[in-house]
Amino acid sequence: MFSNENLRSDLDDKKQSETWNLQTCGFPPAPPLRSSSTIKRNLASSAPLKPLPLPPRKPSKKGVKLFQLSRNSMDPKISFPTNVSHELHVVFDAQTGEFKVSLLQFVSFY
Repeated sequence: MFSNENLRSDLDDKKQSETWNLQTCGFPPAPPLRSSSTIKRNLASSAPLKPLPLPPRKPSKKGVKLFQLSRNSMDPKISFPTNVSHELHVVFDAQTGEFKVSLLQFVSFY
């Protein structure tokens, strides 16, 4: 069976062999690569996997015309009134703050 002392000595030997020694090598070891940052850079520079969707189309204005009658309409065409006069006399009294309307014109309508 393995003892704790044997395991400790094996780990110490591995640590010593993996350490960098200035006398045996003239330069330090290269730093480890950062895979997360290089993956993001490579994906950003490469072409996208799917093409971009088309922009939404503007709705056409051909559908509804509110103020135009159809040409095949059977409804009668009614013109605007002609020679219309609105004769009503209203006076504002600044001292009392009231409006005064001439009643003689209302009587002639009824």
